Amino acid sequence: MPDDKRPPLSSSATNGGSPAEPSAVHDPEGTPEPETPMQKPRGDDGFGLWYRFFFRFQYTLLHVIGPPRLTASMDPRTRLKQDYDRRKALNRQWKAAKAKS
Repeated sequence: MPDDKRPPLSSSATNGGSPAEPSAVHDPEGTPEPETPMQKPRGDDGFGLWYRFFFRFQYTLLHVIGPPRLTASMDPRTRLKQDYDRRKALNRQWKAAKAKS
C-alpha cells in the first residue's frame, strides 16, 4: 500500500530544489575564501632534526645490514627514502607559505 504522505521521487526534495533557487554553496562572484595559514607539519609529517638524523642512521644501517635490493614496493630503503622526500616537500611547502604571509 503506497504511503501518500511521502513526496514523489521526482519532487524537488530529492533533486536538491529547483534550479532557480539560490544555494548557500553557489558563489556567482567567485569570491576567494580567506586563506588560512598552513599549520606546521607535526607527528607523522614532521621533519625535525631528530627525524633527519634518525633517517640517515636507519638508511645507513639498512645499507650495511639490510636486505639486498628488492622490488620498489618491497624495498625498505626505497620506502624510507620516499617518506623522507614526502616530508621534505611538505616542510618546504610550509616554509614557502610562511614566507608569503
